[in-house]
Amino acid sequence: MSGMKRVYRPSVMFEVLVAMLETVLTDLGIQFGDISAEGMHSLLETQRTESAADKASYGRHVTSHEAFVRRQAQRWAKFMEAIETLRGRYRNDPAVARRLAEIKRNVRHLAKKEEAASATRVIRPKSEVA
Repeated sequence: MSGMKRVYRPSVMFEVLVAMLETVLTDLGIQFGDISAEGMHSLLETQRTESAADKASYGRHVTSHEAFVRRQAQRWAKFMEAIETLRGRYRNDPAVARRLAEIKRNVRHLAKKEEAASATRVIRPKSEVA
């Protein structure tokens, strides 16, 4: 995506503004080159149709994603149950315990956050605290 050019996104009021311009062009009977009430009406209809299709597509994506996240949480719970059961069962077998210990979340980012927080912490002598 880094090579993609940013696309201007009009205001959420875009449809309302196009409808207002269509009304002005109609009321005043203005037509200038390819600018006309009919052209604005066509533009408005296309916008509404595509906007409705986009919203429906996004809604399906959100619904699908939420279902995926719920199913993933269930799989995570089964995984955690399995790994904890095996760790308990083989806690006295060093070879198996060592291999199971390799299966863990990477929590280095948490350590970095804690390190940064402690670096900015001001420690005052007890004489200043009282």
